[in-house]
Amino acid sequence: MVTSSAVPLWRIENRDLGWWYPGSRKRDPGQPATILPECFFNRFRPSVASPKHRLLLMISTQAVRLKNQIVALWKRFLSIRKRDWELFDYPVVIREHEFAPHFGSGRFTQHRYVAYIVNWAVTGGGETPKDALQNLQTNFQAIRDRRRLEGKPMIRPGVNAPIEFAAQELISVHPELSEDFIRRVLKLDWAWISDESTLWDFHTDDSNEKMWAKILEVYGVDVSDIESARLSEIFNRIAATGWSGDRTSGE
Repeated sequence: MVTSSAVPLWRIENRDLGWWYPGSRKRDPGQPATILPECFFNRFRPSVASPKHRLLLMISTQAVRLKNQIVALWKRFLSIRKRDWELFDYPVVIREHEFAPHFGSGRFTQHRYVAYIVNWAVTGGGETPKDALQNLQTNFQAIRDRRRLEGKPMIRPGVNAPIEFAAQELISVHPELSEDFIRRVLKLDWAWISDESTLWDFHTDDSNEKMWAKILEVYGVDVSDIESARLSEIFNRIAATGWSGDRTSGE
């Protein structure tokens, strides 16, 4: 798991891209974009375990949240001037992260910098702030294109974006099997599963071999040839064998 460093926020100004991030300082046009740490932990560095450190961290976190909401409110006010919003119309923050020393998954990459839109779960990561912003731009564009295809309006800058849950039409066909699968294969008491959920969502290994083996052990069904690894397709195959919840009611 990636953890935040003691200096929680970094803010960037990149005039070359025409983006202005709240809190960036003025610079000469000829100077390169700079990243400025905006936290007094640079001046005061008490022990991480000390009460003083925890107090300063709490104060800093609350100040950051307040600042972000003020900027979000300002961006929301500015958004009334147009309807086709670009990334620079949103409140964007860049955060530096520390690498988790024991993280060992080949499927996931730890990023030194993460850029995100305040009040909206849209992020981008990279080894440099510029990389993080470019990744955020790519993800933002993909979301905007998808919402246009679906006929949905774009989220207004600064507002709290509502949580949108994926459809469960296919999963809901097998409610008992879904609960049994979560308990006996995923080894969880509860999990949110949608029509888009796959085996990959529930582990960090480089392959699904362990999951395939467990499914074969529990249900006697080989699903290794289902390339999508979608749970809805796996459930259909298990159900086609005549599976019944009565078989496991006593477990």
